[in-house]
Amino acid sequence: MKNNKLLQILNTFSSQEIMAFQVYLDQSLFNENKKSLVLYQILLKHRIKGIFTIDKLKIWNLLHQNKAYQDVSFRRYCSDLNQNAVAFLSYKKYKSDTAYQTQIQLDLFNERGLDKHFTGLHRVAKRTLDQSQIKNGLHYLARFQVEKAYDNFLVKQTQRSKQSNLANVDQALDIFYISNKLKHMSDALNYKNVLEIEIPIGVTKQIEEMAKDHSLLSTPVISIYAKIMWSLQEPNHLPHFYQLLDLLKIHGDLFPKSEIRELYIFAQNYGIKKINAGASQFYRVLFEIYQYILPKGIIFQKGQLLPWDYKNIITLGLRIGEFDWIENFIQQYHFRLPVDFKENALVYNMAMVNFHKKEYAKVIDGLQKLEYQDVYYAVDGRWLLLKTYFEMEELEALDGLLESFRLFLMRHRLISANNKRKYLNLVRFASQLVKLKNQANPSFDPLKNKIIQADELAEKKWLLEKIEEISRS
Repeated sequence: MKNNKLLQILNTFSSQEIMAFQVYLDQSLFNENKKSLVLYQILLKHRIKGIFTIDKLKIWNLLHQNKAYQDVSFRRYCSDLNQNAVAFLSYKKYKSDTAYQTQIQLDLFNERGLDKHFTGLHRVAKRTLDQSQIKNGLHYLARFQVEKAYDNFLVKQTQRSKQSNLANVDQALDIFYISNKLKHMSDALNYKNVLEIEIPIGVTKQIEEMAKDHSLLSTPVISIYAKIMWSLQEPNHLPHFYQLLDLLKIHGDLFPKSEIRELYIFAQNYGIKKINAGASQFYRVLFEIYQYILPKGIIFQKGQLLPWDYKNIITLGLRIGEFDWIENFIQQYHFRLPVDFKENALVYNMAMVNFHKKEYAKVIDGLQKLEYQDVYYAVDGRWLLLKTYFEMEELEALDGLLESFRLFLMRHRLISANNKRKYLNLVRFASQLVKLKNQANPSFDPLKNKIIQADELAEKKWLLEKIEEISRS
């Protein structure tokens, strides 16, 4: 029954929802079919390690003693309970979405001619929207819906010719529509740049012209998404990007955390792309973005710090020499990582700090504590150890590790084909670099040219830096 739709939806329930659903099923207002309640109680009693799963014949026997199994009836029971689960989640969503409730209730009052009910709720809804701190696209959608409901209300009044709310309706609609179109255009440009996927978006030229209108551009949600779009269209025009950062600092509180995090992810990706293109000043820019969003909690997802964000912050900080800050960060925030990553993250990243401080013996000691079951740390840990041996000029250990690393990459099935090629090329070029390093009067130019021309190569920057260092020595 693992693929059963009923079990799939039930296994998404939180512990609170599991208990609330039982109460919901026990209410005749919501559920007239008591067989659904009985079935749910059986499933509830037979959860294994918190997961809903049970053999259908066993369920049937608990529902119908001494009665032959009927697949059609069993499927109907599951279908009825599944529909109840969907209705329960929908009701829960409705209860939590005050904007949607307001829209439904305003339409209801207007349809039934309940003018006092309507005007009272409309007054409260307007005040709530005016006082709301959040002013993103969804805010303007809610404002449009409230203003549209009021315009529909005025249509039914005798003074309709003297009153009109269309201007307010239209303004809210413009802001909602244009801000969302700018977001979609930015997403399409991002897909094109990153995945080389062309996504057709309609009326783009008209939207760009509208976005340039000063009265609209003064609205933060439009100005921010416009700057994102223009940064993607003209990535070498840096003022777009820096103006975006200023706008995010000034108006970031107008967005819910989930949305402001997405906006900063764009800024981070922009910085990473610039670093990859050789713009070294963006190490500091990107590091300062992380420093800004970290204490505000923008970076967290469900209270946790994602491992790649943790690693990116540390890598950037070490690159610009912020050793004290990074050591404090590692100790302070590794507790916010998912449980499975905590210990390895602490060990590996402290080894990274020691490597940048040239305390190579501490690097080796630290990496010995690393658990290599995780592919991510298995690759990065071996590579950090290789760099450490290279700096210590432990050539015999380095040769042995290069060969074992090559065999590991060849045999490991969980490493993607793309990453496998990048690291195998890295091992190959690193081996050639070590051989040249031991020669008298070596010529590094042929190897340097191969590295520069290589498309699939990890740590290209490190290899070129080492060639320059050895050439100057």
